Amino acid sequence: MKGRGWWYEASHWALSDQFAAMAGQVGTIARGVFLSAFAIGVIAWVYVYRFPDAAPLGIYKRFKRGIVLAIAAAALLLFTLAGDVGLTTLRLIHSATLPVAIVPITVLAIELCGALMVILQIRRARRAGAAIHRLLTREVEGHIASLADKA
Repeated sequence: MKGRGWWYEASHWALSDQFAAMAGQVGTIARGVFLSAFAIGVIAWVYVYRFPDAAPLGIYKRFKRGIVLAIAAAALLLFTLAGDVGLTTLRLIHSATLPVAIVPITVLAIELCGALMVILQIRRARRAGAAIHRLLTREVEGHIASLADKA
């Protein structure tokens, strides 16, 4: 987002007065939401990778909660990107020539690809966690069944 702001200043690509105040507010909100998404993402990462000495099902529950935090961070990231798309669209609609517009569109496309990669990684981790849970559940059920056979 800051890179596009610098580009807009360098290319003297200003918004009209009627949209400048709104763009400032949206930019401030987007920045705060992005910082929140970053903080929640770091908390999710620390929460998942700092496993306590616990039973495997306890570790899985911790992993599951970490995935929920990661999903929340990804949702906030998408909200931030929606704000960026809106601001970029405002600039493109009102005064854009193709050579000047290529840079912000490319940067925005890179940001969207990065968000998509984060979402796909969360999906992959969630599927792996579900597979691990199925294995652990079978192991526990098998252990319970063997104890019942001995009794």
